[in-house]
Amino acid sequence: MKKSVSHLLASTLTCGMAATAFAADPPSSEEMWKLLQDQQQEIADLKKQLGEATAARKSEAPSPPSISSSTSTSPSGLKWSDRISLSGTVEVEANWNNNHDGDFTTARQKNSDITVATAELTAEARLHSWVSSKVVLLHEEDGADKEIDVDAATITIANPEVTPAFMTAGLMTLPFGRFDTLMVSDPLTLDLGETSETAAQVGFRYSHYSGSLYLFNGEAEKTGTDSHLRGIGGNLAYDRDYDFGKVHMGSDIISALEDSNVITDSDVDETTMLRHIPGLSLHGSLGMGPWTALAEYVTAMKKFDPGEMLWNSAGARPWAVNSELGYGWDLFGYQGTVAAGYQQTGEAGGLMMPKRRLRGGVNIALFENTDLALEWAHDRDYKSSDSSSVEGGTARVGTNDKSDSATLQLAVGF
Repeated sequence: MKKSVSHLLASTLTCGMAATAFAADPPSSEEMWKLLQDQQQEIADLKKQLGEATAARKSEAPSPPSISSSTSTSPSGLKWSDRISLSGTVEVEANWNNNHDGDFTTARQKNSDITVATAELTAEARLHSWVSSKVVLLHEEDGADKEIDVDAATITIANPEVTPAFMTAGLMTLPFGRFDTLMVSDPLTLDLGETSETAAQVGFRYSHYSGSLYLFNGEAEKTGTDSHLRGIGGNLAYDRDYDFGKVHMGSDIISALEDSNVITDSDVDETTMLRHIPGLSLHGSLGMGPWTALAEYVTAMKKFDPGEMLWNSAGARPWAVNSELGYGWDLFGYQGTVAAGYQQTGEAGGLMMPKRRLRGGVNIALFENTDLALEWAHDRDYKSSDSSSVEGGTARVGTNDKSDSATLQLAVGF
């Protein structure tokens, strides 16, 4: 560009001089002076164009990277802000009941309280196209307990664009049981089967199918044996969207149901188990338009030794069932769900579970990521002919009593 403008300047001067030299009649002094002024103006205009062209060329040149931008990105080229995501849940509940916590062994009394039922913070980091990590901090208010626990801390190696297989290792809620619910409170199936352990899991997700196998060393150990990685489990599920609705079916198995949170929190001495008690979970759901139906069954596959968990005159084989039906609606721009459910347990009185539970509830989305829910529950205790105990303790005899509770929950997710 600079070279072409210089040539244009030279051509203009040459042509002007030639015109003057070969004119038939020499110009007067006034005409010569005007001619020089015109040429000077043309030269000034050309210099201005040359300066504008040079400035435009410099602005188009790429600028060198700054130190701040180079230090804020990873070797993969992603900024830290793009690699780390935070999410969480806060649930505040006001509850009332006429038999606190469904403990039928205490005298009937009315209670009410307001608690931070759940405060959960999840941090996920995408470290590589194959590697991610997750840490979950959880607080659940329980009386004077104000602790914050590490609920999960895992590393996952997976790349769905390359392979359907994945591997996860760390502290996790084991993939035993689905525990879906449309209500505020957790289902009794979760109370019986939820298990938190440090484990190594390998699995796959392909088309409509998913499954995994995992290995862990639970707290429960057989008498006279060393502590080893003997806990195993597996799961298989099918999920698909059909023209008529969404379908889910799945089954899970675990080699040591006695490692579930509710049993390890009871008085069972896991270091003197005579044998491990395998567990089974079967679950399914169907969504058709505004309707959703779900069901789950969790059970021990063998009886506990009578000295570990007694049911009447034999070892207990606890089980739990949850079934729910919900209807979604949209009223004046507010989306919500109304649901009803029935739950039942067997041989689980020693774990402080009711025999039957009826539930009903409604959930309304007040704002984006903000829900208001109300739930009512009616419990029925085991019959007076049923007795159970844990680890040879005092037998708990059924009362055949009833209990009612109501819970109002305000929940925010982010």
